[in-house]
Amino acid sequence: MKVPTESEWLEAFWCDQCLGVTWYHVKKCGSAYLVTYANHDSAHALCPKALINR
Repeated sequence: MKVPTESEWLEAFWCDQCLGVTWYHVKKCGSAYLVTYANHDSAHALCPKALINR
């Protein structure tokens, strides 16, 4: 799932080994991309269904 903004977004990846989703914050910096783990609250802001399981 990708939710774009002008130069940054949150992106989720499914892990077949741990059977879970990991969220990343992606930010375009010129011609490069900075990728960091998204914090828990940012990830859930994009997935209202996940709030039920909190």
